[in-house]
Amino acid sequence: MICQIPSRQQYQIVRQVGEGSAVVYQARTDEAGLPRTVALKVTTIGRALHEARILSSLQHPSIPRFYDLVVDDTEACVVMEFIEGETLSQYLDSYLAQGDLPPVQQVLGMGIQLCAVLDYLHTQQPALTFRDVKPENVMLSADGRLVLIDYDISCAHVAMWDTDFPAAGTPGYIAPELLAEIPSFSPLSDVYGLGATLYHLLTGHRPPMDMREAAQDRAFGRLPLQLRQALLWMTEPDPRCRPANMGSVRMVLEQTLLSLRMSNTWVNWLKSIPVVLRKFVAEGDGHKVPCLAAFRQPV
Repeated sequence: MICQIPSRQQYQIVRQVGEGSAVVYQARTDEAGLPRTVALKVTTIGRALHEARILSSLQHPSIPRFYDLVVDDTEACVVMEFIEGETLSQYLDSYLAQGDLPPVQQVLGMGIQLCAVLDYLHTQQPALTFRDVKPENVMLSADGRLVLIDYDISCAHVAMWDTDFPAAGTPGYIAPELLAEIPSFSPLSDVYGLGATLYHLLTGHRPPMDMREAAQDRAFGRLPLQLRQALLWMTEPDPRCRPANMGSVRMVLEQTLLSLRMSNTWVNWLKSIPVVLRKFVAEGDGHKVPCLAAFRQPV
């Protein structure tokens, strides 16, 4: 895909950072004497106008700041905040390359953080549905902040099906109701996408088209039961059977994370018991049998 940066503004291109339905560049600008690193997203005029309209109305730490929209004869460029970091897809790949998976508690923390920004979108007036939650569309910044990127297929619930973006979404992450002949837009499709994204990060496997098949995944089977149940609930084929909103999802993920932390604390305590016993014996009066017997319960 060959794209020209619209010529109305002067930008110093640093490098190309992405290519798909649009081409994204890292660039520098010195507008009004204020040096700034920005992201330039070059795409069709229709998509650029759509994304600019959405970004310009939002303000959240996990959403890129909108700076400008530059329109040329055939293309347009959305100028926005550049996020220094890696996508969650790259984050996962770095673990897989070492034959490992990301820590479960860390992934749950990410899920909780994503609940916050998705809930922010869903509570706009009118409510916004992101529609394409997946690891490639989430940036992990250098300071640990998660940022949702790529809003060109997001939509307001009041909008009818947009023929410019048919079947928009990514297989495995897209909710079944968005693939229907008459798609149904609601926050519940993002609940599904988040569940599929967490599944991918926790197992290292792309989510199946039908998440009920996840039961056959050995990596999924090794996850704690409470977490497996939460992911299957989030990815129910029938949207009416999913958590009602991101607040409910966040509560479930926080409870699961708390349970895991308490479980790990208990396991660590059990592991520490032999050390305590050795210390008890070492500090005793030399009568090892009576000292150890003090820890036994009467039969």
